[in-house]
Amino acid sequence: MESQDITDWIERKRKEDSHPEEWFEIRNAIKKFMESDKPENEKRIFYPLGYGESVGMICDGLARMERCICSQCRKKDGDIYADSCEVYDAIPKEIWTVENGNCPSFERK
Repeated sequence: MESQDITDWIERKRKEDSHPEEWFEIRNAIKKFMESDKPENEKRIFYPLGYGESVGMICDGLARMERCICSQCRKKDGDIYADSCEVYDAIPKEIWTVENGNCPSFERK
C-alpha cells in the first residue's frame, strides 16, 4: 500500500464515522508501511507528528473504551461507542477512561 492510499483511507474514514474498528486496520497499514523500504520522505507523512500520531491517538481512545466499565454495563447494551447511557447525558471521563471506574449506576451484564 502506498502512502497516498493510506492518507486517502484516513480522510475517508474521518468523514464517514462508522465502524470504529477500522482505525486499527489503518494503524496496522501504517505500521507495515513504516517497516517497508519506502523512502524516508514518504514515511515522514506519518511520523513524527503526522497521520500516524493522529491514528495512534484515535486507536488509544477506542482501546480505552473497549476496556472501560461502561462496556461491561447492561445499561449501555454493549454499545460502547455511544456518547451516553441512560444515566448520564455524557459519560464523565473519569468513568469511561479507566478500567475499574466507579459508576454508581453500574449494572453488570
